[in-house]
Amino acid sequence: MANNLHQLQNGEILSCSAGKVKIIDYIKEGGQGEVYRVELNGKQYALKYYFRHLCNDSFKQNLKYLVDNPIESKSFAWPMCLIEKQDQFGYIMELRPSGYHDIAEWIGGRFDTTLDILVKACIALCDGFRDLHAKGYSYKDISNSNISFNPSTGDVLILDNDNVTPNLMSSGIIGTNGFMAPEIVAGQTNKPTRLTDLHSLAVLLFQMLIVEHPLNGKKEYHMSLDKIDEEDILTELYGPNTACFIFADKNNLNRYIEIREPAHISARELWQMYPDFIQNLFRRAFIDGVKNPHSRPQSYEWKDAFIKLFGLIYRCPYCGRTHLYDREVFYKYSGAPICDKCERRIYVPRMKIGENIIMIKDKAVLYSCYFYNNAENKFAPILEVELKGGRLRFKNVSGCSVECHSIKVPKGAYTDYITSSDSIVVNGKEYRVAM
Repeated sequence: MANNLHQLQNGEILSCSAGKVKIIDYIKEGGQGEVYRVELNGKQYALKYYFRHLCNDSFKQNLKYLVDNPIESKSFAWPMCLIEKQDQFGYIMELRPSGYHDIAEWIGGRFDTTLDILVKACIALCDGFRDLHAKGYSYKDISNSNISFNPSTGDVLILDNDNVTPNLMSSGIIGTNGFMAPEIVAGQTNKPTRLTDLHSLAVLLFQMLIVEHPLNGKKEYHMSLDKIDEEDILTELYGPNTACFIFADKNNLNRYIEIREPAHISARELWQMYPDFIQNLFRRAFIDGVKNPHSRPQSYEWKDAFIKLFGLIYRCPYCGRTHLYDREVFYKYSGAPICDKCERRIYVPRMKIGENIIMIKDKAVLYSCYFYNNAENKFAPILEVELKGGRLRFKNVSGCSVECHSIKVPKGAYTDYITSSDSIVVNGKEYRVAM
């Protein structure tokens, strides 16, 4: 039923370069305008339609540029075509599929997911923003409210791409509190760029993994109690001269360790779980990168680290507890560490592929990102694992050349069973399995 309080009405027909657009129903309202479900050429899309006072010519010209210069990434709900009606306008984009949730909902505990899915989402985010920056754009407003992911698959969808402009070009958007780069908070610049995106991306990745803000520790806790002016709080917490990483090694002014709230305790436990190569990237981002934007980790560095992290994940087959491979622990317990929850020994075969250690679990998939450095589809399946009663074999689920015991394994077929220190050959490279 039509709602006269909205700018557009159900059943209304508008025109765009791709054809006639029919308004189906109203979805929601945001700070810039309203979002509708629409039909175009027999398929449903979303229409973001701006409030009249925001409809200026420079904004419209940037939208036209984005429509004419898209990026080739499925991670973005990119503007597809412009809709104009008298002195107002909007743009058509893909609808957010069912099953996707804002990252803010994950941080708020609104749904559950697993560590491997979170890491896959982190990889997809890093790939998406690397594609965006390689095209010469900067996003301007990365936050946990305009990025969604599917907690069953790890696929991501980046929304609000109307804020994107060519790098170094202002859009009037400077970011969201808590995600803005320190140099913007301090007023040293009012033009978000690729480098400020990298700070915002690091904050988002930290929140996804640690479920807290990297700069909100003891200092923020006491500030909120004292009810200091909001602008002073932002400058003190996030400015380049005063921001302090909550897990900095040499500066404990803002450390979580002195706060006993449950959320802070959980953040400490999560932080301690991650290996040094993940912690060190976050230290670069929130210690060196706070003062020097050029020190911030690049998206490809994050991606490489998360691919490495993804392979280290395994679960206790008895209680389901998630663990990360630790070389010293495996050596101490002769390859079968003790679960820290149910205290039973866990036997997990592992394989070294390049610089990555891959934990081999039943029904696990070995993806292209391990076998190919520049794989276009990072999670194209190569091998599928069958591990039962200590017996291990692989299924070739790709078109790759696979050999085991000098026997070629065609697509859809299994290798012979593999014992400790046996090897498997993929596209001419040999990989050994430790059991």
